[in-house]
Amino acid sequence: MTLFMALDDIEDPVSAFNIMIEAIDSIVASLQLNVMDESRSSMTRQTIDHYRQRARDVSFRRDQSS
Repeated sequence: MTLFMALDDIEDPVSAFNIMIEAIDSIVASLQLNVMDESRSSMTRQTIDHYRQRARDVSFRRDQSS
């Protein structure tokens, strides 16, 4: 299973990212899966925080250009 999102195409990337992480946590708990990042390394809370910051950066840039 692969989940991804194009942050530039989403109106509120931070909220969408948080919803995706909640969904992943539920799926992992139910199916006992391993979650990997974009480089196929194990996903850590630090990686999640890094991705969340990327979503914030997209929101900030979008707000600055409006």
